[in-house]
Amino acid sequence: MIYGYKPACECVTGIKVIKLAETPGLGDKIITDKNFVANFDALDVRLNSDATALANAVVLVKKGSKTNPWEVDAITGATISSNAVAKAINASAQQLLPQIQPYLEELEGAQP
Repeated sequence: MIYGYKPACECVTGIKVIKLAETPGLGDKIITDKNFVANFDALDVRLNSDATALANAVVLVKKGSKTNPWEVDAITGATISSNAVAKAINASAQQLLPQIQPYLEELEGAQP
């Protein structure tokens, strides 16, 4: 899985599953369920005040109970898969974002 990150909003702006070996109709809902995918339109991954970790961990919550922008609504019947996505984004963002923060201006001006 890969995800987009937008520095201006300090948010995840989408996910793409590269390889999926989940049960069709269940685990594959992480790519087919529009409501689940919408969790990643602007998922809050802001850093804390000293830029050493996320201000709030990305966490999975029971479907329909999302109240914060760093929460991911689970998929009924695919809780394990949706939890794996939330945990992967959290782990990655916790590790990478503090490392790239000092270089964002330089990276934004870089040519592909």
